[in-house]
Amino acid sequence: MIGYEFDGDLLADVVGREADDVLDALDTARAASLVIEVGVDRHRFAHALVRETLPGELSASRRARQHRKVAEALEARHAGALDTVIADLATHWAEATAGGDPGRAIELAIRAGARADERGAWENAIRWYQNALELTEDQYTYEVERRHTLVALADAQANSGAIADARRTVVEAARLAIAVGDINTACAALTVHTRGSFGANDPADPEKVVLLRAALATPSLAKVRRADLLSELATELIFENDIAGRRAALTEFWEALPLLAAEDCARLLQNSGAVGIASSRRHLEFIGGQLDRALAVARPSQAGLLQVNKMLNHVWRGERNRSDDANRAAQRLMAGAPSRAQPFPWLHSTMLCVVDGDLAAAVEANKETLRLLEYWAVPEAPNYRTTMAIMIGRERRSLGTLHRLAEVMERMGPPSGPTRALAAFIRFSTGDRESPTHALNLVRVDELVDDAGHAIVVSLGSEMAAVVGTDEQRRSFLAVLETQAGVHLMAGGMYFGAADRLRALLLDRLGDHDQADALFTEAVRQHEDFRSPTWVARPQLDWAESLLGRGSPDAARTHLDAAAIALGKLDLPDNQLRLAELRVALAAG
Repeated sequence: MIGYEFDGDLLADVVGREADDVLDALDTARAASLVIEVGVDRHRFAHALVRETLPGELSASRRARQHRKVAEALEARHAGALDTVIADLATHWAEATAGGDPGRAIELAIRAGARADERGAWENAIRWYQNALELTEDQYTYEVERRHTLVALADAQANSGAIADARRTVVEAARLAIAVGDINTACAALTVHTRGSFGANDPADPEKVVLLRAALATPSLAKVRRADLLSELATELIFENDIAGRRAALTEFWEALPLLAAEDCARLLQNSGAVGIASSRRHLEFIGGQLDRALAVARPSQAGLLQVNKMLNHVWRGERNRSDDANRAAQRLMAGAPSRAQPFPWLHSTMLCVVDGDLAAAVEANKETLRLLEYWAVPEAPNYRTTMAIMIGRERRSLGTLHRLAEVMERMGPPSGPTRALAAFIRFSTGDRESPTHALNLVRVDELVDDAGHAIVVSLGSEMAAVVGTDEQRRSFLAVLETQAGVHLMAGGMYFGAADRLRALLLDRLGDHDQADALFTEAVRQHEDFRSPTWVARPQLDWAESLLGRGSPDAARTHLDAAAIALGKLDLPDNQLRLAELRVALAAG
């Protein structure tokens, strides 16, 4: 009853005997090889079989009574510090309540779960919360405790990486809460974050969307509650492909942010799905200001994700100095306290190494990213493994080695989704023109939801459309990019450069060379400000290729020379080989 290892004084309290009498009995048991002394006044059973056999000889009622005695003795001995023995207490009270009132057992199981949660021991927390839920089953007196425990369980499951389980628990908790008008618990459940990526291949959660809308329909809902629910609804509608609904939710959410306390913003802006993905420059600047306000008051547990989102915001805006600072801050914070967000600064460090033209460093950072993704059991790990391989492979001009991956990806996701776009670009990079043409014919630009894959489809689709697309397709992509002037495009740890470079490519192929030249100039400047030799060279090479096609070799030579200066001695095969090919074309006249 008392446990595999136990304290002699505690045993004396339980049996109501003097400590010396108990020690005499233990000496006898030790001589019979039944118990072993493991420290001053500490003993344990010599064999698990002994410990298991003794309780088996008691009736259920007597076992429960003995567990209760142990629990009460423990509480008396540790009255001022119950958390030090919370696991033992919870175990004994659970056994003591067989057939009786489980109130104290439920309370302590929840407390043990919360204690494990605080230490980041989420698997233990999950076990304790599940124990508490078993005790509340069919106990109508404890419906409130059951709802609260489900919320805590969902959060622990999400933190542990058991995302599918967390989503189911969220729905169960919210359903029970909304049924009895418990809007506070419903909000707590529905705002447990269970999304780590935001792409078309991730499953929708239609019941959660229904519950979110039901909660939002509550009369006189507090502003902060409403903003909380709107941020989660905006995220979930990504997976429903409900573009209009998502934009309406985001608009109301953004309008609410400045009216909320900074502490509330610090909590709300941890949700990357509501921070902004396919965003305009104006919107990104607004969100950046709100992130700064939130970080000024953020708790350490909040600051990590806020720093990651701040870093992304600076990258989108092309502010390299600030993105470097935010990246370093995010890494320091993530290193301090274990968190499932830990891999994401490394993911974006890999991207910034590629931006810098240091592919060797990118490979090493990617290894660390993949190690952490595996360690934390992040469900989206295969997505990031793929995007990193493609980003690094592009600069190495080795995407042809991924042809088998392309074969798999061509059958995944919707025709207008990022997976198909990546597969088509792998084909495109090897000189295949038929597959990308077919892929572009299937894309419906007006169906693109502003999810994390938006930048992938628009960026790679624009590059392919400029070469093998129709004018109608070029104009369609151009219309999408018009709202993103001055924005740098990225997704899944992949950087696609300034949107203005893509606009220049499309306008050039549409015959508007004057406007294209102005945007090539702007793209070069933006990449220079971003301090990326990789991407300074790329629009220079695009521009030189265009000028050669227009019959302006001297102007083309100027831009080839500028690309060569930007690249220097960096090991960037794609740009270096393209530079060499264009110089051969220039010499051939």
